[in-house]
Amino acid sequence: MERVPYVIVGGGLAATAAIDAIRRRDKTGRLVLVGAEPHLPYDRVPLSKDYLLGRMEREHVFLRQPRFYERHRVERFLGQTATALDTDTNTITLEDGRHIPFQKLLIATGGRPRRLPIPGADLDGISYLRTLEDSDALQAGMAKAQRAVVVGGGFIGCEVATAFAQSGLQTTLIEVAPAPLSLVLDVETCAFITSFLSQQGVALRTGTAATRFFGEEGRVQGVVTDSGENIEADVAVIGVGIAPNTELAAAAGLSVDNGVVVN
Repeated sequence: MERVPYVIVGGGLAATAAIDAIRRRDKTGRLVLVGAEPHLPYDRVPLSKDYLLGRMEREHVFLRQPRFYERHRVERFLGQTATALDTDTNTITLEDGRHIPFQKLLIATGGRPRRLPIPGADLDGISYLRTLEDSDALQAGMAKAQRAVVVGGGFIGCEVATAFAQSGLQTTLIEVAPAPLSLVLDVETCAFITSFLSQQGVALRTGTAATRFFGEEGRVQGVVTDSGENIEADVAVIGVGIAPNTELAAAAGLSVDNGVVVN
């Protein structure tokens, strides 16, 4: 079987950037894109902001239009997970059993939301935000809600809390650190963000952890904090970080350390 000169596993920003770079150097070499999601690569940034608020049309979320992939002769295997990588034969196996031998492979599989291991976290109405479908479902839930809670004061948490508040929901943000984004930003910037969230109407609970969610008939009704406070909510979002998708690389024997190790 002929070896494919370029295979990209992962359908995000890195994939589209790689396609651009490859085609600047090689206009004709066969190029295959494998994506676990059924969509062409899209921008995840608006999913917690303009798209979530209904201010951005779905078509504008995509990083490139279909004609870009057609013009660059990119073969697309979408809705397909790469299940195995054999570094001895330089072959990847897809979910449908297809084998693709390659000359060069880019692993750009991104990450997935870290799960919060507390009781009740599997109740309906509790979301993680990563995909288009996540944002669509959350938007639908917001339309029926009056109160919202966000667990996690990172970028996703702050953005979703702002979107909730701007949509008229009574919103509470729970963050275990002393301030939102304090693990990644300086004190002055954190103070600005704290002030901004408060101005938006977000109630902040910093230095506080969520200990369990509670609900009725399988649906969330609120969260209990480690201070004993019960915060009622019709909809909840958990944003406590991201876990890199390294399983493919690790199973193939590549070095993995909170991501794929590169030189």
